[in-house]
Amino acid sequence: MISITPFVQPEKASGDIRDMVVEVYKQSSSLSASIRPSLKPAVEHLLRFVNSYYSNRIEGNSTEPADIIHAEEVRPTDLVKRNDLLEVEAHLAAQAALADSKVKPEHITDRAFLCLIHKWFFEDLSESTRTHVRESTGEVFVVEPGQLRTTQVQVGKHLPPSVEELNGYLNWFHSAYRLDHLFGESRLLAASAAHHRLAWIHPFLDGNGRVCRLFTDSYMRAAGVEGYGLWTLSRGFARTVDEYKLRLAGADMVRQGSTDGRGILSNRGLEAFQRYFLETCLDQIQYLSGVLEIESFDIRLKQYADLRVAGGALSTKGKQLKKWRVEAFILLKEIINGTKVMRGDVPAFTKMGETNSRAMVKQLIEEGWISGEAKELLKIKRIPFDAISYLFPHLW
Repeated sequence: MISITPFVQPEKASGDIRDMVVEVYKQSSSLSASIRPSLKPAVEHLLRFVNSYYSNRIEGNSTEPADIIHAEEVRPTDLVKRNDLLEVEAHLAAQAALADSKVKPEHITDRAFLCLIHKWFFEDLSESTRTHVRESTGEVFVVEPGQLRTTQVQVGKHLPPSVEELNGYLNWFHSAYRLDHLFGESRLLAASAAHHRLAWIHPFLDGNGRVCRLFTDSYMRAAGVEGYGLWTLSRGFARTVDEYKLRLAGADMVRQGSTDGRGILSNRGLEAFQRYFLETCLDQIQYLSGVLEIESFDIRLKQYADLRVAGGALSTKGKQLKKWRVEAFILLKEIINGTKVMRGDVPAFTKMGETNSRAMVKQLIEEGWISGEAKELLKIKRIPFDAISYLFPHLW
């Protein structure tokens, strides 16, 4: 029998933790409700890049935002940087696969699904990228996509379960955290604890951190945290990475005496990690809520548009961006606000001539702001990378 506390139960959790659980659900739902529907897909698309950047950064990946932005045009010549960029792109592909998977909530904790996440991350990486040397022994090993480890490993001071114990622990993990057996506050408390417990089990030779965070992304959505995807835990973990690792290590500790729970691991260490997890949730929700608040977002969009009109806006490469017409801001704001505008309506809507109207719409489409065929409604497509630093300050 496995003697590990799955998570601190609501009735035993401290008052501040229970309050934070309520606030995470409340504030994330409020963020989801407040964002304009036309903008939501574009923000979620942007946050997938942010999620990949930060999750890989936690693992020491050297990729910079500029490398991600210009990946289609310029590939790093340095082998390490090139492989690091491939990992970020693999993470993006894994997120896309997760979004399309339509996995049932009760299966998110299945061993098979955990292996599938690992497979999605590693399957497009070359064997050379998946080949590692264990520093302590000099042993060379190749990570096989979707395969559980078949050797004993050590992570810092932590000695994960043996290979012989692995299946038993994964069965326990599925049983302890399956969402169809959890309700109310327990779901978010379980999410915070499961993140650590999966890292502690360390089921794979490599990629455990990123798999844990991808798993947690799926678990948070399935646990009913409405609005998850408009903010990301990986950004918060990476920006407090020393505390993230410290709290994970604290939850690794063995039980510290008879007042520290009944399992083999420290309840106090687990509770400290759960508190940190929830604090990180609230910090990220509040950051994105502030950035996406309608009035402040529109002010920054207007400031950016004014720069474009004046010819003072620079691309991520430091080059001057093509000027906008004043009417570009008017059109973008109306589309963002949900006004139904077809391409053929733009001349009348902006009081522009046909030629200038077509040129302006073409420019906004080419820059990636909007999409829409001749007889379709214009929609916000993406938030171009060139505008991110203006519209989402301190995002990276």
